[in-house]
Amino acid sequence: LEKGMFHLRAGQQFVGFGKSGFDAQDSGLTLMTKGAVPVTVFMMVDNDGGSKVASDAFYYGANVGHKTDTYSANVFFAGQKNKSAEYDILGTDLDVEEEFYVTGVTFATQIADMLNLYAEIEYFFGDATFVATNDEVDAYGLQAIVDVSAAVAETVTIGGQFFYAMGDDEDYQVVKLGNSFNGWDPIFALGTGLDNEQINVYSPYSVLGNGAGIYAGRFYASVKATDAVTFAGSAFYGAADEKDRASYKDVMAFGAGMSYAVMANTSLGVQLQYSDYSKELAAEDQDKFEAGVGLFVNF
Repeated sequence: LEKGMFHLRAGQQFVGFGKSGFDAQDSGLTLMTKGAVPVTVFMMVDNDGGSKVASDAFYYGANVGHKTDTYSANVFFAGQKNKSAEYDILGTDLDVEEEFYVTGVTFATQIADMLNLYAEIEYFFGDATFVATNDEVDAYGLQAIVDVSAAVAETVTIGGQFFYAMGDDEDYQVVKLGNSFNGWDPIFALGTGLDNEQINVYSPYSVLGNGAGIYAGRFYASVKATDAVTFAGSAFYGAADEKDRASYKDVMAFGAGMSYAVMANTSLGVQLQYSDYSKELAAEDQDKFEAGVGLFVNF
């Protein structure tokens, strides 16, 4: 429904704030305003991915944005209240009540007509309660990304990213709210469409273990070989901020991919990726090689 500067949307829909603040695809209400400073306010009910089991989980939040010819910026807040089933090391079913919140800021600009800068920071807080024992665990999260990229030639783009997540040796680390419908996996984001599918890592902020945090950097490049074929590659290295909670003390990850535009609405993606983890609290080092092929059709 639209009237004047207001737009109300009801039903199944997607809402996302930032790259790693909040995202969900669910049923709900979203109210948006138009103008120089657009505002979005929403509330959604989580249906547990179509499960027939009743759920009392819901999300809510707001975003305020501003955009000019030189930059765009957003400030957002979101909350998540959920009751979920988790399991201890013996497989015992534990009821967990979660109440998490996030506030964040995003900023994007272009410098000298060729250099693109993107920055994002989020702060998470809240708690989780184990119903059976009434034990409460504080939740936390402080994370940021800075991404700088440049088109060094008409067909070549290079870029660098810096990631930071604060470690904590006591509290539970939260890295995103919602149901992660629009998965974001920047460690292996190569433009193939496969990085948020079955071969994803999920989040760079907790890749070394919950509470470990991270200091990390990534270099990436893409080359448009023809009008239909694009090649891409990346290299990533990260080290733990809090080694007392780290399953692994550091990780190296390399990826290569190709995207082929079969038709105007159809693309074929191929991706190879390798990661090597050095043990900290884990029993041994770990390395993984993964590959994926996907055919994507847009209607």
